Amino acid sequence: MEVYLRGFKFVFGLSLLFLTHSNGVILPPAHTGTPQALLFIQGANVPADEYTDLLKLVQSKTKSALWVGIPEFTMDIPNPAEMKEKFVRIKTELAKQVKVEKYFYAGHSLGGYMLSEFLKTNSQDVTAVVLLGSFLTREHNRLSWPGGESIIDYPVAVLTVGGELDGMCRVTRMAEAFYKQQTNLQASEQMDKFPVVILEGINHAQFISGKPNSFIEKNDP
Repeated sequence: MEVYLRGFKFVFGLSLLFLTHSNGVILPPAHTGTPQALLFIQGANVPADEYTDLLKLVQSKTKSALWVGIPEFTMDIPNPAEMKEKFVRIKTELAKQVKVEKYFYAGHSLGGYMLSEFLKTNSQDVTAVVLLGSFLTREHNRLSWPGGESIIDYPVAVLTVGGELDGMCRVTRMAEAFYKQQTNLQASEQMDKFPVVILEGINHAQFISGKPNSFIEKNDP
């Protein structure tokens, strides 16, 4: 079954390096330092553990003690019905290892969309959000009158990251996000709050490890 959702097209269909359990995947930090935590939401039909290579790389590049939690959704499809419960469970698991008051949040593909929609009304413990192969939907952008400049209505900072060759979240949609969140902003201070980065030569599948599912393979170059 193919589903079109706000510009996205989707198909529904314990080691020493990381811990897995019914509540998701926990990645211990690569360094000592200030404790921090990142919660990551998988894309549709992409198992949570296929993001571990990417997230371990992120951990290796930070100077803090960054813990990572990846909730696992039913049938590997992030959805609003499970979102709150999944966060409660993964935070409970993380709390056994580290104490933090706020979290970084990130999501890939459909996971990014579901995450951004959930956090717009649940932002109390959010430090910042990263969307990979995903974006803030148009409802979060309004135009000033009479100038027509963009005003972004979202409660927390969001970094939007897209790939030049992404066949699922196309570069044209990333260009629109860049225009609205950078070029056309009414308030210049929002530029630092809602940056947009387009990665040269990167497609949708390169945010994950392992073989991409058939739908991503069909649409990615």
